[in-house]
Amino acid sequence: MRLRINGPRVGLPITLCAIALPLTVLSAAPPDGEAVYRRRCAGCHEQTSPRIPTRQALQQMPSARILRALDSGAMMAVAFTMYRDERTAVIQRTSKGKFK
Repeated sequence: MRLRINGPRVGLPITLCAIALPLTVLSAAPPDGEAVYRRRCAGCHEQTSPRIPTRQALQQMPSARILRALDSGAMMAVAFTMYRDERTAVIQRTSKGKFK
């Protein structure tokens, strides 16, 4: 049995997926910053270590500083697997002031 790439057997499902996938992404609810923090950040930032800022220390930091650490600073190796909206949600939940 041959698989036809351009025929109706494969073409229609691929076309439908190409249309439906962006719609599901656009309609997804924004991530919960608290849930992302608990899953991705709390393991380190909820413990006492002189090299790791606690959550209380993060709450005193400007959002731009946390974003810099996530994007290109000390947290880059950990945060590279996070989506941008997850980073934004965590920053809004943990930093001083609103993320812009």
